[in-house]
Amino acid sequence: MTEALFAKTDCSHLEAGRYCQACGKEMVPTPVTFRFLREEVLANWIRKGLVKTVLGLFLAPGRVVHRYLYDDREALIRPLTYLVVMLAFAASIDGAFPRGATAENAAASPALDWVLTHLLYLQLFQSMLIALMMRFVFFRHARATLPELTVMMMYLLAQSALIHGAVIFFAHGAPTWRSETLSLLLRLGYSVYGVGQFYAADGQPGDRHWRRALLAVLGSEAVFLVVLLAGALLVDRMFANGPLIG
Repeated sequence: MTEALFAKTDCSHLEAGRYCQACGKEMVPTPVTFRFLREEVLANWIRKGLVKTVLGLFLAPGRVVHRYLYDDREALIRPLTYLVVMLAFAASIDGAFPRGATAENAAASPALDWVLTHLLYLQLFQSMLIALMMRFVFFRHARATLPELTVMMMYLLAQSALIHGAVIFFAHGAPTWRSETLSLLLRLGYSVYGVGQFYAADGQPGDRHWRRALLAVLGSEAVFLVVLLAGALLVDRMFANGPLIG
C-alpha cells in the first residue's frame, strides 16, 4: 500500500491547459480570489452549516449524527468546531444579557452562584457522563463505541447551547429562573429526543431505547447536579470558616 502511495508516475504531464491531457492531473493551482472564497468556502459553510448541520440537528438529531458517524463524514461540520462556535454564541448572548442575580444571593453562596452562572459550560462534563452511562449501562450491547457516543454528545451539547442562547435572547432581558428553567427543560428534552432517535436509527427494536434514553439523560443530569451543588455548598462551608492555611 505504501509503495502505491509513493510510486512515481511515468506521465510527462503535458502542459496544454489547466489539466494534463494524459493523466488528468491539475497543472495550474486554483487562484484564491474573492469569487473562489465566495463559491467554495462561504457557500460550503452556508450549505453544510446552516442547512445540514443546524437545521438537520434540530429536525432529526439522532438520524443526522448516525449518518455522519457511519455513512458520510462530510455531512456535517466537524463536532469540535461546531461545539466551539455554538458555545461562543451562547457566551455572547450571556454577555449581552447578564444574569439578574442579586448581591445578597451571591454573597450568601458565591460558589453556588458561580455554578448556576456557568451551568451550560459545565455540562461538557455531563455530556461525557451521559456517553459513559449509555456505553456501559443502558446500551452496552449496541455497536456504538465510546468515542462515537462522545461525538454524538458534542453535537447535542452544541445544539443545546444554541437552544439556550435562543431562549435567553427571546426572553428580552437578563436571565431569570423562568427562562433558565425553560432552557434546562428544552435542553433535556432535546437530548432525550436525540439519543432515542440515534438508537432507533441504529436498529434498536421496539420502544425500550426511548425509555433507556430518558433514564440515561435524566439519571446523568441528577448525578451531575447533585455533585455540583454538593461541591459548591462544601466549598462555601470551607471558606465560611475562614482560610484553610494561616
